[in-house]
Amino acid sequence: MALALLDPHDDTASGQVESIARQSGGYPFFVYELVQYLQAFGKRKLVGWAERSETHQEGVVGLALLGPSYEFSTGDLSLSEVLWSRIIALPVEARRLLEVVAVTGRPLAQADACRAAGIADEHTVLACLRAGRLIRGTSASPLSPPGEEGSAIEMYHDRIRESVLLYLDAQTLQHHHQRLVAVLQESGQADPEVFAVHLIGAGQPSQAGHYYALAAAQAAETLAFDRAAKLYQLALELLAPQGEAKRRLLTKLGDALANAGRGAESARAYLSATSGADATENLELQRKAALQFLRGGHIDDGLATLRTVLAAVGLKLLSTPRRAFWALVCRRLGLMLRGLRFRPRPLDRINPAELTQLDICQSAAIGLSMVDTLQGAYFQTRGSLLALKLGERERLLTALAMEAAHTSAAGSRSRRRTQRYLDTVEDLARQVNRPYAQAMASLARGIAAALAGEWRDGQHRCDEAERILRDSCIGALWELGTAHRFALWPLMFMGDVVEMNRRLPRLLQEARQRDDLYEETNLCLAIRTFVRLAADEPQRARGELAQVMEKWSQQGFHVQHMNRLFDDVQIDLYEGDAERAWHRLAEAWPTLKRSYLLHVQQVRILMLDLRARCALARASGKDSVSRLRLAERDVRALRREKADWADQLARLREVALAFRRGDSARATEILKATIAGFSTTDMHLHSAVARLRLGQMLGNSQGQELVRQAEEWMNEQTIRNRARMMDLLAPGWREADRE
Repeated sequence: MALALLDPHDDTASGQVESIARQSGGYPFFVYELVQYLQAFGKRKLVGWAERSETHQEGVVGLALLGPSYEFSTGDLSLSEVLWSRIIALPVEARRLLEVVAVTGRPLAQADACRAAGIADEHTVLACLRAGRLIRGTSASPLSPPGEEGSAIEMYHDRIRESVLLYLDAQTLQHHHQRLVAVLQESGQADPEVFAVHLIGAGQPSQAGHYYALAAAQAAETLAFDRAAKLYQLALELLAPQGEAKRRLLTKLGDALANAGRGAESARAYLSATSGADATENLELQRKAALQFLRGGHIDDGLATLRTVLAAVGLKLLSTPRRAFWALVCRRLGLMLRGLRFRPRPLDRINPAELTQLDICQSAAIGLSMVDTLQGAYFQTRGSLLALKLGERERLLTALAMEAAHTSAAGSRSRRRTQRYLDTVEDLARQVNRPYAQAMASLARGIAAALAGEWRDGQHRCDEAERILRDSCIGALWELGTAHRFALWPLMFMGDVVEMNRRLPRLLQEARQRDDLYEETNLCLAIRTFVRLAADEPQRARGELAQVMEKWSQQGFHVQHMNRLFDDVQIDLYEGDAERAWHRLAEAWPTLKRSYLLHVQQVRILMLDLRARCALARASGKDSVSRLRLAERDVRALRREKADWADQLARLREVALAFRRGDSARATEILKATIAGFSTTDMHLHSAVARLRLGQMLGNSQGQELVRQAEEWMNEQTIRNRARMMDLLAPGWREADRE
């Protein structure tokens, strides 16, 4: 466009084409302005800009003060200079109105703009600015009563606004803000945030703080919690309040940050608000802080705060996993004997002290459930007993939903009890009839299904919970993170790498943006590692593990530490280092047992199968017999679990044992049943690995077809290194080591 507008015979001018294109940002109007300026003045540009650039950054008056006889020098074009050369040529009133509109920074009612600029003949001035494409009409401004199209005006383009503001001196800028404050205050239509901006510009920061607080409350009402938090922070900075006023603003800031999912920031705001609070308010603020620290994965800070909160109501964290285990057994026995009978009661009929104790138990349970499972389960069951006693439906529903999730961790042995809890939760959800209640009912069923190895059902129910939580619930970020994790977990077992790759980057980005260490860590461990191995990137996986665990608490042995162990051993096996895998797992096994995490059936199945794979992968040479016996021991343990998916894993290990002992016929027979079994349990990656192994064993046309089917499926799921994936999931098949 620049070439078309320039004189093609003017070699000097055409040399400025690159500068014109760059300065215009591709906007045709600015291309035209730059060309017009170049044709009028050649390569020259106005002096004073370079020499006075430092002063301009402070907002000095523009070239209008230099008078009509300015000098020129050669150099590159500047769009701001070109635009300002047009602006200074405007009539005084037109330029003043343009300055007011630029200072406003958003649509402003024509009448208000003209009053602020002191314009007498607004029609002539507005016509001049519109004709020059410096302002334009827009729909009615939110700062004035509704009107027709064009009743408000705004800058034609942000670059014009930037150019105007660049050359306004501080005194003129403050004057325009003062006039806008007066006009908007008179109109009574000012948005609080806009009004606050002009109050700051007018040199009235304390009044601005008041309006920022009003704007923050409005933002929170419209669910713009990140915006609300920023506005509350501005209000605190400008008002510098003390006492009750400060506590009120800090509490609202904490609420906004919590609803935005910024757990650690929210917790710190709550703790800051405790200064000067009475005992009841102090305890509630500390409870909220502990919950937000734990929800966000800031475990050490959360535990320290939680200890203080628990002590205030006569409770405490249990000192060892063993004590937590037996305390949990006693509480669960009490719950089983008591049953699920309850008498519904409204909040105003419940002792506030008991309600506070229930809230503290539920906060501890939520914060610890996916970290220190035993402690979380203990407080969960204690809270369930209290919720049944108090009879407040919404808290009871949450308590029993989480109780069902915790109970389902015991696996097939607790299935009937889990089902009773789930049925009660669904009945309560119908009575409460709120989105959060429906989401918790779906989430509880999803977790129970995922822990039972019912992968497809677990994924679908957690996805349903995620949809409700995201669309209809405020501040349920921990619940959302749990739904994400228990939807991705089944996808991993089903081998759906494509879907995992579709979901994972977005969820990780969201978690990092809000500093949600809890969700980031849970998404990275096991889940992201599996995706990296599918992409044949073991070293990248190991580096990412180290990076994410650096930020996690190093006190105790949490679920996250167990998942880190699982991932490290998986990577060792994938890389073919069976000895390292075995010794890493053997060294950590006593710690794993002391943590009581092996009482969770799914953890027990995974770790037994992992140990069996390590034993099979290293079963070579003179120690092969003893190592195969170790694998057999774990296979027998898998069979005792009475879970379909554990049986299929046990079969896959039995195939390797039979093959290593030279019984190819039995290996083939078991392998055929294994393929069907994995298909039935939706473990399609394991089924594909089994088909590959069977195809390799058969070696005939039928075997070739099995290999083709398996490879086609793996290619669709972007499994980059099929041989390594087979050695990871079905080790112990090296022909040279066969007994």
